[in-house]
Amino acid sequence: MSDKQGNLYGIPWTCDISMAAAGRYDLVTQAGLAMPTTFDEIEKVAAATNKNGVAGFLGDNRHGWNFPPYLQGFGGNVFRKPPDDLMPMLDTREAIAAADFYCHLLRDYGPNGVLSYSYDQVTAALKQGRGNYVTEGHIFLMPAADPDSKEAKTVRYSPFPRGPAGQFPGFATHAWGIPVGAKNKRASWEFIKWAMSKEMMMRAVTEKGYSSPSRRSVVQSPEFKKRLTLNDNDVADIYLKGIETAGGSDYMAYRIVHVFPQVDTLIGQAMERIVSKQMSAADSMRQAQASAIADLKKAGVKL
Repeated sequence: MSDKQGNLYGIPWTCDISMAAAGRYDLVTQAGLAMPTTFDEIEKVAAATNKNGVAGFLGDNRHGWNFPPYLQGFGGNVFRKPPDDLMPMLDTREAIAAADFYCHLLRDYGPNGVLSYSYDQVTAALKQGRGNYVTEGHIFLMPAADPDSKEAKTVRYSPFPRGPAGQFPGFATHAWGIPVGAKNKRASWEFIKWAMSKEMMMRAVTEKGYSSPSRRSVVQSPEFKKRLTLNDNDVADIYLKGIETAGGSDYMAYRIVHVFPQVDTLIGQAMERIVSKQMSAADSMRQAQASAIADLKKAGVKL
């Protein structure tokens, strides 16, 4: 679970984990519902709270980040078996079902202009009380509990829900690295060890409010738990369990291959065509699949 330095899963990183937030959890309870634990329950909560100027579901336009957890929850994947087999898998039955469901949430329960929403607009909509349920990276959901947020007293947090095939929260990391051509690798490594030390990471948490540490000792510290106790929600526990879910599997391998950026773009275009009703989910995902194969072949990938 950690190396001798205490870094989770043996490498230094910062972490971003997908989870869920309901800014207007008061509307959820008024409808006799609770925080969704399954995809079906997302639909129920979004439908019940999509009223009186509140969007039942929020999402930004980074579909290459937001869609794969739904794709995998339906049993699909971006590639067949990354990093070794990079055949795109965007037109499978599971991928089409996931795209249809995900785009339905955005189109039918999202705010006007949802296709143009950036992550900071999602955060702003939550803080202003204009949106309810969202699955997103935790760093964009936490501000809903800030003192200046209209939802500070009504927001609730939970893990990313399960789909028919399981639970696959998105997980991104940012690591320190040493260039091959670095002239003083030893000094570089000493700097990395200092920057990622427990002392420095604890200072980042306590002095700067840092919310994405990688050290288990820091994540489980009283200081971090206090930092991520939001409206009486133990977000630190959700954060750690999300990392453990991702770290115990290789389902995020699609994100670390060198050709993912090309496919990321094609996923975004596919979602936009579906939400805007330019194409059905089946037709749009088949087009994305054909384009992905063509782009990867141009990049020299053997399929």
